[in-house]
Amino acid sequence: PAGGRPAGLRYIGFDVSAHELEMAPPGSYDEAIVSDAAVPVPALEGRCDLIVSWQVFEHLGDLPATVANLRRYLTPDGRLVAMLSGRFAAFALANAVLPTRVGNAVASRALGVPSEDVFPAHYHHCHASALRRAFRDWGRVELVPFYRGAIYFRFAPPALAAYLRYENWADRRRIETLATHYLLRASP
Repeated sequence: PAGGRPAGLRYIGFDVSAHELEMAPPGSYDEAIVSDAAVPVPALEGRCDLIVSWQVFEHLGDLPATVANLRRYLTPDGRLVAMLSGRFAAFALANAVLPTRVGNAVASRALGVPSEDVFPAHYHHCHASALRRAFRDWGRVELVPFYRGAIYFRFAPPALAAYLRYENWADRRRIETLATHYLLRASP
């Protein structure tokens, strides 16, 4: 809550959708910026000590441009922490072939969220080697793959069992490209 924050700390909400920013509780942000993340915002350059991105990168149309902007927004000792969904996860591949309406309905049901809260996902550069390329100019980058896509199959126990065997196989072999999610920590 705003009243519990240390003195001098500022929270900046950044989203392509003003509606999404407005859904946060009052006082969540000291400043709100509505913009496409791939478009530079000069007013943010060098202002951020920490950038947190939770399940956003897969929705971006131009991840390399966004990554370059985020680096500019960080202070020299700043940090980026991001969690994102992987391009080659079963749900991402299904998303690519299903009509939008069907994909939204499936995601809504599997995740237990209203269909209007399911956003288009492009998965542009959202796999291990592409992420490493996008962050190659950064000083320090740590990419941790996760294999946790079973939630999408919980409605069908036989499919869930088969999927878990596949996912455990990919995890045991550390096939990063098949990760369902990535935790990314980076500094300039």
